[in-house]
Amino acid sequence: MRILTAGMFIIVGIWAGFLCAGLAAGLIDAEILALYLNTYVLVDTYTRTSLGLVGILLILLCIRYIRVMLFQSKRDKSLLLEAPEGKVRITLFALEDLIRRMLDEREEIVHVKPRIHVQKRSIEVVVRSNLAQEVNLMEFTSDIQRQVKDRLQNLLGEEKEINVLVNIRKVSLPGKKMEEKEEPEVPFRNY
Repeated sequence: MRILTAGMFIIVGIWAGFLCAGLAAGLIDAEILALYLNTYVLVDTYTRTSLGLVGILLILLCIRYIRVMLFQSKRDKSLLLEAPEGKVRITLFALEDLIRRMLDEREEIVHVKPRIHVQKRSIEVVVRSNLAQEVNLMEFTSDIQRQVKDRLQNLLGEEKEINVLVNIRKVSLPGKKMEEKEEPEVPFRNY
């Protein structure tokens, strides 16, 4: 149903875009378009009924699409865990904050932005980060992946497979400007 809705939006959007561009550029005359609709399309009740049903279908698809966008985003922002004692719901924001605090303690990382995507059988964690110093990337990323995976498996259990992807956006090496800023300024030193 989602593919049908997206396909309808694409078709109607392209058609409306060409119609508006044609009217604006003068390629399509509005009087000729109205005359064509009155003489060929809106002549009998069958075509009017068909056109009305297509319009109602488009309106219902739009309403459904809006409803899915609003309510599904709220539902997917938490993870439901089932234990023998009962059910536990944890938000993805709490898990992302846990990963952020865990990786902020490392001195090699300056900025961390984790994102968690939940699928049916797996959890995908994308960790975007900036490095503060030069490190061996293979060892460093495998250590982060192992650490995040172990922490989430201890917290959530072994029900779902956890995949961790580390994106390093920037490596900030300390330069001369950093060294100059570290020296404290002595007041009245030139007097």
